[in-house]
Amino acid sequence: STGVLVGALPGGIDGVAAVGGVEMGASPGGGGGGDEASNDASGLAAVYRSETSIAMIVEYLDSFVSDHLRMVERLISAFWGRAPALTHFGTMVSMLLLGEARSSSGLEPQTQRQRLALLYLMEAVVRRSLVEFASERPAEKRAGAAKLDDACDRVLPEMPRLMEVCRPEEQKLLLISHVCKLLVEYAVENS
Repeated sequence: STGVLVGALPGGIDGVAAVGGVEMGASPGGGGGGDEASNDASGLAAVYRSETSIAMIVEYLDSFVSDHLRMVERLISAFWGRAPALTHFGTMVSMLLLGEARSSSGLEPQTQRQRLALLYLMEAVVRRSLVEFASERPAEKRAGAAKLDDACDRVLPEMPRLMEVCRPEEQKLLLISHVCKLLVEYAVENS
């Protein structure tokens, strides 16, 4: 049941929603009052929650869906709008690039299967964002555009490194190539 996974995410839906307000890689707190040290601490906490949420989803996929990773689209549809960490592309890119060198974050290093699951997740989120962008509703279209703009800003500059990490395995290279194709087409059509 999808309710089990939502409960497994740190703080449930409400705890994950707090991550949605912080742009990964941007200055936490963005111009509000307060001292810089507390803003940095809250930003780091948000990044940690984002990493943990995505890592839990990847672990779930690896444990229960590993032979049918194309079904990740169903998971995305079930949690779309309820788990903002799904659209934290900066966190996904970081997790893909750092791989085994993630010892400082407190998370277990990713296995090759988990990295594959993360690529399926990223590709499904980009496709879902494109569906949202194609919506007739102006609010959905704006939300989809914001997600895709963020994906372009965070994924495309790292694409050479991502391709290098994925090159040894054909399936991973195919997935990251598809993500690249979708994002480049979006960027060209909407620039």
